[in-house]
Amino acid sequence: MKMVIFANDSYFSYLVAEPLFREFHDQISMVIFSQRTKSSISRILGIYRKSYPGYFFYRSLVELISRWNRMLGKKSIAHLADRYAIEKSYQVDVNCRKNIETLSADIGIAFNLDQIVKSQLLGRFQYGILNVHGSRLPDDKGISPVLWAFARGEESIWSSIYRMNEGLDSGPIYTQFCLPVDANDTAFSFNEKMCIASGEKLAVTVKNIMEKDIQPLEQEDKLPGTVWSWPDRSHQKMMASSHRSFIHINDIIKAIK
Repeated sequence: MKMVIFANDSYFSYLVAEPLFREFHDQISMVIFSQRTKSSISRILGIYRKSYPGYFFYRSLVELISRWNRMLGKKSIAHLADRYAIEKSYQVDVNCRKNIETLSADIGIAFNLDQIVKSQLLGRFQYGILNVHGSRLPDDKGISPVLWAFARGEESIWSSIYRMNEGLDSGPIYTQFCLPVDANDTAFSFNEKMCIASGEKLAVTVKNIMEKDIQPLEQEDKLPGTVWSWPDRSHQKMMASSHRSFIHINDIIKAIK
């Protein structure tokens, strides 16, 4: 089965992607990295205005961890592509005419992609493009679902593997599972565990698709679900009420080792 990967490279993206590359690297023909957004003063200020200082500091640390790992050539999807000699492409628009006209594969996989994939590109893949979303869809669609569930004090948090369509996290679902939140978990450490578990589930799902042993189920229209935006002051209040933390120094040391 021929695969194409679409990714916004980050530490968490790497954790989800690693099992798939380990298992199916000889079937991945290309990795396309999104370059739609780049760090700039205006973008950084835009995120700050939409969120609050605690979240902004946390997000900045995650970005620094991701950049550090990419710079050292480890714990990044770019590093995985280099390790397995897979072609890389950096594009501002994954829906560009060239991709729509030339990309042809059995299946696509998206990791933390910051773009909506249009139907013309989705149609280039026999089994569509799969994505991982950290919630029990159709609940908690939108931005940072794991962070919202963590802030609410949820004792277990879900993940969904689904086939993308042009809607917002609205495609048919292959599988869903949940993980318990430990008492000593931070938002960062739990997200690590969720990404690792989701990556293993994704690899199994792809294998089942190859063996034609699984079919996705449509999301129920009668359940509109909740759509979240950027973690804001209401998220700050939830974090305070649940007495949970974003990140500890030990999380950072472990991630960059």
